[in-house]
Amino acid sequence: MHREFRIDKPPGPVQYEFVAQVGTPNARLLRELGDPPVDDEFAGYLRRTEGLSPEVLALAERLTAGSTNRYDKVEALMAHLGEFGYTTDLESSQRVRDGADPLEGFLFDTQAGHCEYFATALAVLGREVGIPTRLVNGYYGAHYNALGDFYAVRQADAHSWVEVWFGPEAGWITFDPTPPSGRTAGDGAPLIPALNEAFDALRNAYLEYVIDYNLTKQLSLLEGLGMRSSSGQYPRVKWRGVATWGGGAAVLLLALWLWRRRSRPKLPEAQRLYAQVLKSLARHGMVREPSESPSRFAQRVQPELEDGAPLLSFVAQYEAIRFGRAGGDLAELRRSAEGARSVRPRPS
Repeated sequence: MHREFRIDKPPGPVQYEFVAQVGTPNARLLRELGDPPVDDEFAGYLRRTEGLSPEVLALAERLTAGSTNRYDKVEALMAHLGEFGYTTDLESSQRVRDGADPLEGFLFDTQAGHCEYFATALAVLGREVGIPTRLVNGYYGAHYNALGDFYAVRQADAHSWVEVWFGPEAGWITFDPTPPSGRTAGDGAPLIPALNEAFDALRNAYLEYVIDYNLTKQLSLLEGLGMRSSSGQYPRVKWRGVATWGGGAAVLLLALWLWRRRSRPKLPEAQRLYAQVLKSLARHGMVREPSESPSRFAQRVQPELEDGAPLLSFVAQYEAIRFGRAGGDLAELRRSAEGARSVRPRPS
């Protein structure tokens, strides 16, 4: 369930077996399951988020009041979030600027955001009323590349949703609270889609014939170059074939190098500064948990620092720029980052 398996593909076919539960239980069956107990194995998916205001619990209880089974509770939360709007133009509300968790600004003020806000809201609200939930990050959709005959999954296709545990009879069931307009696979192609498709095809060929270059492909290439052994003699080489393959490989590598240099993503300056601060704190054994927001992490480690004020000041400015409406004083954030990187732990 939480493991990853990798194998090196040997020459010839690979045979494997798997067991899967096909299909999704319908609403009637999920309602009949009621509110199944949660075993110790899944108790972690009931853990409530620390530091939220009582309003979050009150909202979850109000929305699910009268629901007698787990499915109807989730549907009530889904219906509430279905009234929100989808946007990537995030706006920071006053309560968030005053130090509240960004999720609270989403739930009570702006009521608009992208898929991560919708999925996080459903997962958190569910746990507030005893529903075992987990947040899932993956990809929604793909783009078919006709030149290389494969599907390309881009960063624009990234998506977040929620899974709810309905006991061993049904397992984890998917719920996606994001509005349909936010679930459509994005098109991250540049202005010249045909050229982008050609680069994708070249890159896929590089991965297949260079990175994943097994014995079968090696023998096939040598056969094409005329490198055969007959009667114990040394292999005969068709140098025209070698020159053709070598020239093609050189052009491919040059194209890939230019493409990688052109498309290498660069972090916005605010995120780069925050990453530097996290790296500095990690050297002192203070590591942010994946589930912690920047402000929660800063508040947690503050008692361990000689002076945590510079870190809190930096984080407040960072969240205002990163999660609020575009803008902010980057020059001030740079100066604040210097102070945050200089904090030191209290002497033991």
